[in-house]
Amino acid sequence: MTRTRTFNTSVLLVLLSSLAFSSMAFDKSMSKGDRGGKSQQMTKMFRALDLTEAQKSEIKTIRESSKQQLHALAPNKDENRKELQAIIRADTFNEDAFMALQQSTQEQKQQAELIKAKTMHQIYHVLDSEQQVKFEKMQQERKQRK
Repeated sequence: MTRTRTFNTSVLLVLLSSLAFSSMAFDKSMSKGDRGGKSQQMTKMFRALDLTEAQKSEIKTIRESSKQQLHALAPNKDENRKELQAIIRADTFNEDAFMALQQSTQEQKQQAELIKAKTMHQIYHVLDSEQQVKFEKMQQERKQRK
């Protein structure tokens, strides 16, 4: 009985710590980093591309739409945290509930990444061919700095 309880406690601690670290990584990716966050980086990049007023307007519309879609996912994140706390506080650990919650969290992350990829695709196709080449070069330089 003692070994089983110790083992269950160990498994619970490992699972909770992995969930905590994954949620911290998700939160960090959604917040500003050392270099000002993605929004500021994109703004600087767009300034360097010499966009026309029409392009600026279209990109602004695309980015606002993306932002709304990403914010629509935020309430699910709060619900997931509440569910996790309920699982932790329960008298017995419900592994199935935890795994379902973990699956839901992964699906939400995939949805957010899909929104971001679609946004970048739309923005890329607003640019003319010369701007696209310059944009790609700037992205390569940015990757080399990391």
